[in-house]
Amino acid sequence: MPKVIIHSTKGLHQVAGTASHLTVDGTAPTIAFAGGSAAGNIESQSTDMAGIINVTTQLANTDTATVTFANAYDTAPTVVVGSLINYKVTSTTTGFTITGTGNTGTGELHYIVIRSV
Repeated sequence: MPKVIIHSTKGLHQVAGTASHLTVDGTAPTIAFAGGSAAGNIESQSTDMAGIINVTTQLANTDTATVTFANAYDTAPTVVVGSLINYKVTSTTTGFTITGTGNTGTGELHYIVIRSV
């Protein structure tokens, strides 16, 4: 099975080879923390579709981390986030917000974004 790449400007295309991997290429979204002392960054290889947020100072109750997509979706996508505790996620067409519902801890927060048809 060939390697398939989803590219932000070229769309879906096949690349020669035998690896059966799905690769997403695109511009990294941005992230902003608000409330309390929550802090971190988004890894540079992250894309609108998947990535890693490094939480260096935990989100406490009601602190937020807002990810803004490099390219907006036409409808709010489903966002799946894992790796921390005590948070909720809300999604819009332009990004998603992670809100602390208690102390979240620190570490890598992995996300994947899927828009259904």
